[in-house]
Amino acid sequence: MNHNKGTATYTRSSGTPEAISPKAQTPAHWMERSLERKIGIGFAVALLLLCGIGWVSYRSTQHLVLDNRLNDHSREVLISLHVLFSDLQDAETGERGFVITGEENYLEPYQEALPKVDQDEANLKALVSDNANQQRLLGSIHQVVEKLLNQFKHVIAVRKSDDFAAAQALV
Repeated sequence: MNHNKGTATYTRSSGTPEAISPKAQTPAHWMERSLERKIGIGFAVALLLLCGIGWVSYRSTQHLVLDNRLNDHSREVLISLHVLFSDLQDAETGERGFVITGEENYLEPYQEALPKVDQDEANLKALVSDNANQQRLLGSIHQVVEKLLNQFKHVIAVRKSDDFAAAQALV
């Protein structure tokens, strides 16, 4: 049986609507639309969460890479400082060997270390060129290195003048 209620017609015998106005929708239809809407909202929220987690992961990875680069750079600076210290020890070994023996061949470690020390300082200067604080500290290190090298040179000169006791007192 067909009835006309406003703008919608429907068939009661089959229960299938032919045309339904928004006012004539059944509660089951609303529940179905509500469920679809909830599922859509759930997917949207999940997608937003996934995007947020992806962005946080990306930023964390960027920070990790930057931190690793900074650590590598710091390690290079420390290694270069160690090399400088080692070359200064070689110079001191040559100086002391010469003071004890008076033989020129004991000056070889000293003479070989001098150009290495200059190169070590140049390497350090290049490594810290991007950091004003480290450049300032390198200036202080340079002053200590110059003082040591001048001391070594002075002790060697005193020993060359055949004054073992005076050279020994300086060491």
